[in-house]
Amino acid sequence: NTGGIYYVQSVGTDGTYVFAGTESGIYRSDNGGTSWTIANGTLVASPTVYANKFFAFGGNILAVFAGSIAEGGGIWRSGNAGDTWLIGHSGMGSNVAVNHITQVGNTLWASTSVGLYTSTDDAQNWTPSPSVNYTVFSLASLNNTLVIACTYGMRYSTNGGSVWSDATGDPSAP
Repeated sequence: NTGGIYYVQSVGTDGTYVFAGTESGIYRSDNGGTSWTIANGTLVASPTVYANKFFAFGGNILAVFAGSIAEGGGIWRSGNAGDTWLIGHSGMGSNVAVNHITQVGNTLWASTSVGLYTSTDDAQNWTPSPSVNYTVFSLASLNNTLVIACTYGMRYSTNGGSVWSDATGDPSAP
């Protein structure tokens, strides 16, 4: 694009396309970033609500928008490389801001401003994790252990998120 300033907040890929989240929408490149086309569909972006992360799971690309769901943030998913976008945060409250998504087995986990959520249907519906109802900034998995960076520091679970234990040697209030 020419003649304007585009504030790019994120980039991601689904293995075929490169996506860029900007304050004016989602752009897509099919040639490694040489040229771009708008892939926004009906999504609206602004300086405060924009795609700030992309994740590819299965045949879907997920765009995580900054801001709470009430502000237009949340998760948007596309199964056709961004031609159309569908709501990907059903089951989350309007006050939720999504921070990160990871996949463990066949389950997607979302870390949010109010806790953890899980989805077993490719981000169509989410269920809150009853054992974590505080801000979770990120989540990772290694072997059979889940690790979260949260309000209380680093915590881990070895039983699928039923019980969380405090890690040692980490910042107590990151």
